[in-house]
Amino acid sequence: MPNLPSFALFLWGIVLIAKQIEAYKFKVLFFTGVVLLTLATITKQLYLFYGFPLVYLFLRKYIENYRWKILFIGFFSGIIMLSINYLLYLYGLDVNSSAPIERSSTVQLNVGRLPTDWKRYIQIIQTVLSTWFLEMYVNTAAIPIFIYGVYLSIKNKQWKSNYSGFWIMWILSFVIMFITFIDKFEHHGYYLTSVSILAALGSTYGMMHLLKKSFGRKMAIFLVLLMPLVMVGRVSHRWIDNKQVPNELIYSSHVFQKILPQNEKIIIHGDSTPLVYLYYLNRKGLSLDLNALSVNKMSEYKKKGIKWLVSDTDPSEFQVLKNFQYSKIIEIGSFHIIKL
Repeated sequence: MPNLPSFALFLWGIVLIAKQIEAYKFKVLFFTGVVLLTLATITKQLYLFYGFPLVYLFLRKYIENYRWKILFIGFFSGIIMLSINYLLYLYGLDVNSSAPIERSSTVQLNVGRLPTDWKRYIQIIQTVLSTWFLEMYVNTAAIPIFIYGVYLSIKNKQWKSNYSGFWIMWILSFVIMFITFIDKFEHHGYYLTSVSILAALGSTYGMMHLLKKSFGRKMAIFLVLLMPLVMVGRVSHRWIDNKQVPNELIYSSHVFQKILPQNEKIIIHGDSTPLVYLYYLNRKGLSLDLNALSVNKMSEYKKKGIKWLVSDTDPSEFQVLKNFQYSKIIEIGSFHIIKL
C-alpha cells in the first residue's frame, strides 16, 4: 500500500522545507524537501490536497519580511511538483485507456460520484469518526487520553500558538479531500492516514499532562496495558468473528468455478471492494453496480463477449436486465449465477 510510504515522505519533506523557510535558506536541504514532497505526491497523489499547509508556511514567512523571493521560490517549487504529477496523470490516462477492460474498470482517475442520500453521508461520517479514526488510529483504549489532550488544547488556547495555522490548514486539506472522495471513506480506513498525526499529537499532549498527576500516571499505565488487548480484540471481531467475505465464496467457490468458464470474463454485482469476489472465484471480469448500469453499457459489455453474471441480489430486481434475455443457471446461498 502506498499510503504509509507517501505519508512518511510528505512529513520528511515538509519538515525540511519548514525549517529552511524559517531560516530563510534555500539550498540543498530545501530542494531535498521539494524532492521528497514530489515523491510523496506521485506515490499517492491525494497528498496534493495538502498543499495548503505548505502555502501557509511560505505566506507566513512573506508576511514577516515582505521579501518577494520567498513567494517566487514557493511558486517555482509548486510548479515543479504539479507539472511532474500532471505528466504522470496524463501517462496514467494513456495506460488506462489501453488496459484490458477488467483492469480499467476498477481504476479511478477522476472524482467519483458523490452520494445523493443524506443518510449515506451521515453513515460515512459516523464510520470515519468512530470505526476508522477513534478505533483504529487513536485506539479505543486511548480515546480518554486523546479527548483529554483535545480538551487541554482548547483550554490552554493552543490555537494561538505559532503552529496553529499550519495544523488548521492541515485539517482544512483533509476536509476538502474528504468531501471530494467521500464515497471512498466508507470502506477504506487508510484514506485517513494523513490525520493519524493529529491522533498522535492529541494523545501525546494528553499523556504528557496525565503523567504530571499521581492518579493520571496510574490511569495512563492501565490504558497503555489495555491498548494491545483492545487491538487484538478489534482484529478478532472485525476479521475473524465477523467475516468480510460471504460464506458462499469461502466454502463453495469450487461450485462457482465448475459453472463459470475459466477463460471468459464475468460481471460481479455486490462487491464493494471491488476485487475480493473475483479473487475467490478465480476469474477475471468487472465488478459493477447493476442498479447504476445503463442499457447501452451492458450492450457494450455483451458485444465484448461478457455474458456471465454473478450477483448477490436476485436478477429480477435489476432494471437493466429487463432489456435482455437471460437465464438463471443456479442459486448458491444468496448468490445467483446468470447467463445472458
